[in-house]
Amino acid sequence: QSPGPVAYLTVDDLGKTLDEVERAGGRVLVRALPFAGGGEVGLFADPDGNVLGLWQRKGGDGAPAAAEKGAKPAAKPAAPKPAAAKKSAAKKKK
Repeated sequence: QSPGPVAYLTVDDLGKTLDEVERAGGRVLVRALPFAGGGEVGLFADPDGNVLGLWQRKGGDGAPAAAEKGAKPAAKPAAPKPAAAKKSAAKKKK
């Protein structure tokens, strides 16, 4: 059992990824459970005992849930303008 929050990573193929975890020395704790938000989740412990989760989204493509419904992907945040970055760096130096 994890002593704290469990980080989840999205994967394309839950079973295949858990097989790779075992070959690499990890221990599978939960092979697959249905996830109410769509898809399945699994849990494993790495060789040091850290518990991590894997989530295979519905459809198994690892894409964000919005993409499964035909929605456009979210736009990437705009990069800061060079002048704004210089001002920010100058403030940090003070």
